[in-house]
Amino acid sequence: MINWAQEVKYLSSEYSDSNQSFKFKFSFDGQELELNLSHSIKSALPIESIEKIGFNIGMCYLVDLAEIVLPKKVTIYKKLEPLALNYWVNLLEEVVVEKLYALKLPSSMKYMEWENGSEPQDAPLAALPKNRDHAALCLTGGKESLAILKTLEGKKPLLLFFLNPEPNVHRQRAYNAVKDSFLTTKTISDRQDSLDLLEKSYGGLQSGVDMAHLVFNTMLYADKCEYVLIGNEYSSNISNDIYEGNVVNHQYVKTIHFAEKLNKYVHGFVTEEFSYHSPFFGMYEILIADLLFKDDKYLDVWTSCNQTTPEINFCSKCYKCAFTYLIARTKKTEDYLLKFFSHNMLEDVELFKPLMDFVGIKPLDCVGDKSEVWVCLEMLLEQGLEFPVLKYYKENIRPQIVDELPEFRSHVTTIQGTPFGYPKDVEKIFLEALKK
Repeated sequence: MINWAQEVKYLSSEYSDSNQSFKFKFSFDGQELELNLSHSIKSALPIESIEKIGFNIGMCYLVDLAEIVLPKKVTIYKKLEPLALNYWVNLLEEVVVEKLYALKLPSSMKYMEWENGSEPQDAPLAALPKNRDHAALCLTGGKESLAILKTLEGKKPLLLFFLNPEPNVHRQRAYNAVKDSFLTTKTISDRQDSLDLLEKSYGGLQSGVDMAHLVFNTMLYADKCEYVLIGNEYSSNISNDIYEGNVVNHQYVKTIHFAEKLNKYVHGFVTEEFSYHSPFFGMYEILIADLLFKDDKYLDVWTSCNQTTPEINFCSKCYKCAFTYLIARTKKTEDYLLKFFSHNMLEDVELFKPLMDFVGIKPLDCVGDKSEVWVCLEMLLEQGLEFPVLKYYKENIRPQIVDELPEFRSHVTTIQGTPFGYPKDVEKIFLEALKK
């Protein structure tokens, strides 16, 4: 039985201008934890602005840590305004539900006591230059981030940002592919090593708040970038399950709801002159695939698998690989995809069942909605293909949805209306690219 922590404390955030690095100190039940972070390009912002942003990066680490050790109490060394504190409280409550669900722990454990310190919060960032023209783009090698790069390349000045690529095979591969052609920066951090050790002791499943990390890290370049683009798609808003009255969504931090809340926090307490957007908030994966596969550029570094190795881009065994293979197979041949996947994944019926069956829980992985899956399978049937997964779909799923398929197809191939837009110059570029 795991002994969950009694209290997690955020003790300090320090910035060293000489080596452009941050040092964050935490403790849980008296055990101290230090996390270090540096950037390959020095921020040109005033030091007080860098320190303000650094404090918020530390808050992201705090949420990561609390999600792992599930403390009864969380303490911050600074005194936050009530609405600012409430943002972090709600964020932790949203992301921790997945762990409670997976480990069958009481959902009431998401409610933790929070306590402010006495040190005052820093003032918002100083006024930023008016001639900023770059967009920060967070690049991972995933299909969404590569689709953004391919669409904006040569049309919008970009700063490509990589979050701690060194220990990650596919991020490092993507970084090496673009670092000589674009303005590029990366972080170097011991975060993963430290948190991996804790996950082994505290039951794992730390989904984390990477999107918040990306926003605050790229904000360090707000002197040249007025916003950051992260490739989060429409189907991330569709949840996995309900647990004790709580929505479980493995992709919560990719949702429009999260983006709205994060931007509201940033504009209210950090700076009104920097925002987070996704060109894909209104798009399902099929439309994104149209942009990704318009040519073969950068596809050698393409992956959407968390188990990739130096030898192959996809493990070809997980739900995420199965969904990605299916989307890609509507655009590319089996022979072409064998460069990236170890085999034809449409042979594996059992792996695909949770993605397409009427009954069952959506896997806790980054996969799309069932309607997307059905539409893609229908497209492959129309091509005259015959594989076990298609046979299963044709016999067990299609008869019950055949009358609704035209509506499903229209829905997933149309840009959805969302309450949260993105910059007009970027929107125009993407709309033109989709027309082509």
